[in-house]
Amino acid sequence: MRHSYHAQRGSALVVAIFVIVVTGLLVATLATLVRTSSDSVVTEVYGTRAFNAAQSGLQQGMNQLFPLDSEMQSCSAVQSSMDFTNAEGLQNCKVDIACSSDTYASDEHYRLVATGQCTVGSQTTARVLAMEARTIE
Repeated sequence: MRHSYHAQRGSALVVAIFVIVVTGLLVATLATLVRTSSDSVVTEVYGTRAFNAAQSGLQQGMNQLFPLDSEMQSCSAVQSSMDFTNAEGLQNCKVDIACSSDTYASDEHYRLVATGQCTVGSQTTARVLAMEARTIE
C-alpha cells in the first residue's frame, strides 16, 4: 500500500483556489455590511439633527407666542420657518412651524407643529414634533 505522489499532484492548487474564493466572498460580505452600517450611522446622526431642529423650532415658536416681556401673542406672530445654515451642529437643516388655535371654555388652546429637516446629498431626514399650550383665565 504505497501512496503515489504523482496521484496527489494538484490537490494543493484546488485547496488554494477554494480558500481564495471563500476569503473573497467573506471580504465582499463584510464590505457590504460596513457600507450599510455607515449609511445607518449617517441616517441616525441626521435624524438627531432633524429632531433638534424641530425642538428648536418649537421653543422659538413658544417664545414668540408667549414672550416674557410683553403680552401673549396670536399664531400670526409665530415665524413659519427657520433656516439653520449658520447654526453650529444644525448645518443643512431647517424647520417649518405651523400654529393653530382654538377656544374651549374661555381658554385659548394653541398647537405648534414643527417639522425639522436635514439634507445631506440626496438624502433628506425629517422629524415632526408637536407641542400644545393654553391660556388660563
